[in-house]
Parts: sequence; C-alpha cells; structure tokens
Amino acid sequence: MVRNIWQRSLAWIKENNTVLAVLVGIFLFDHITKVLAFFYLPDEPIKLLPFFHLTYVENTGAAFGMMRNGNFLLIFVMLAIIAYIIWSWRELCSYGKLVKWGSVFILAGALGNLYDRITLG
Repeated sequence: MVRNIWQRSLAWIKENNTVLAVLVGIFLFDHITKVLAFFYLPDEPIKLLPFFHLTYVENTGAAFGMMRNGNFLLIFVMLAIIAYIIWSWRELCSYGKLVKWGSVFILAGALGNLYDRITLG
C-alpha cells in the first residue's frame, strides 16, 4: 500500500512539475522580497510616484491588522486552505487553466504566510 502511494505521488510530481516549479518560484520570490524589504527599506517611506510610496510595516494579524496576535488561529486557517487545495486539486484543474493557476498562486501565498507565521510569529 505504501509503495502504491509512493508510485502515485511520483507520477503526480512528473505530471505537475511545471506547477511545482512555479509554486516554489512564487514562494521564494515572496520570501526574498520580504527579506529585501526588511533590510533595505529605510525608516521613512520611499516615494516612487506622487501617489505611490513604499513603506515597511509589520503586520502580526490578518488583512489590515485584524486579529492581531491571533497567530494560532491564523496558522490553523492557513493549514485548512493548503489542505483544501491539495485535496481538491483534480477538481480545481477540471475548471480550466485560470482556476488551476489561480489555485497555485493562492497555495504559494498560503505556504508563504504559514512559513512566516511559524518562523516569525
């Protein structure tokens, strides 16, 4: 039984190697940009355009600071999202390329958020 699961997993990886490469690429890009922002954005905002400024801000909650310090619950939510996408991958792919690649981006973002919540708190 374990061998059968292993063989199916290897077949899935071969079938979806582009998906996995994009997923890892997005995850790494997300992490690298966060590290660069931490080290290179000064204390004051950088004005790029009259209406666009880059500002370094740390957010320990969800969107717009909601659920500040609710890390345990947010980790659980990220795990649920990741599990859902993995569990329903075939069904999501059956809706077309837009849903498939949108799911890859959501999964990469959820993995990045999970990594940040576990490592940074």
